Amino acid sequence: MQAHDADRHDRRAGWGFCWGCTGYWREDLAGPRGETRRSLLARLQSPDYLRRGLEKLRGAGYRGVVLVGEPRLYEALGRHASAQLPAPLPIVPNMQGFMREAVEYGMVGAGLRRAWRVGPLALVGLGVRRIAEVPALARREFPAMLQVFIELELADFTRYDPPVVFFSGRR
Repeated sequence: MQAHDADRHDRRAGWGFCWGCTGYWREDLAGPRGETRRSLLARLQSPDYLRRGLEKLRGAGYRGVVLVGEPRLYEALGRHASAQLPAPLPIVPNMQGFMREAVEYGMVGAGLRRAWRVGPLALVGLGVRRIAEVPALARREFPAMLQVFIELELADFTRYDPPVVFFSGRR
């Protein structure tokens, strides 16, 4: 694998996106230590390691980073936006994460876990906006649950005030 070439990044408008690599972590993969991919993936499970990587990206001039929501990522980002970190630019919905949680905790359990994470104020707003869908949610209809899931995922990111949100067409 070639060493990471930071000069190839797309730095238009000062955002510094790198669509073809994973930035800081790719440098680790190509490093002289010759660490295995498994070792790197194990370190990426640590919110502290993720935060250090994001801080390094911000120090390198990145103003934003495109990502999907994961619990350890929210832990790494902290409770509110920070000038030390690039702005999170979410891709929603994270269907892979949702399906993993649905398998582990059931559809209702996965929804409750996400609801607990966003807090009571966001839930009140969600309840007001989705009051008409209560019968469909009570019947556990997947389309209605998916809409609520997407709104909960967006609520996870509102505390970071993302300038843009990307919607994934993957199912």
